[in-house]
Amino acid sequence: MAIENRKNISNQDTVERWKLIRNTLMYDISAIFEKIQDPSHDKFLLISKLLNLRESLIRQIFHSCLYRKLVIWKDLNIHIGDYAP
Repeated sequence: MAIENRKNISNQDTVERWKLIRNTLMYDISAIFEKIQDPSHDKFLLISKLLNLRESLIRQIFHSCLYRKLVIWKDLNIHIGDYAP
């Protein structure tokens, strides 16, 4: 029972973190799109910010996929040997 409670708390923690990341990302994107309407803002700076957000999102997805792979491999007790070309 205690293990289930820890898993539920951990899952809720993860869900809350992803919600925070999503809300932050949505806020940043909406702020950039609002600034695009203003002709006094530097458009290249705004494009740079959008590309940085995109790169950050891709990095987070990549890291989460690697983490998931490692967790699955640990659960299945798969040990990779030394690298051999």
